[in-house]
Amino acid sequence: MRGFFTRRSTLLLAGASLVLVAIKLLFQFYPGQYPIKSQAAAFSWPLVGGILVSAF
Repeated sequence: MRGFFTRRSTLLLAGASLVLVAIKLLFQFYPGQYPIKSQAAAFSWPLVGGILVSAF
């Protein structure tokens, strides 16, 4: 199990996951308006969680 966390692919997945969460937070706290109202709603926390869980 120790080798799993030190593999290059695991570190890449962790970095990509952090970027995904950062983008979600940007969508959530962005003070401006989106061109389409449902654009921000389509990128929901259950979708982000599903992407992250399916990656592992």
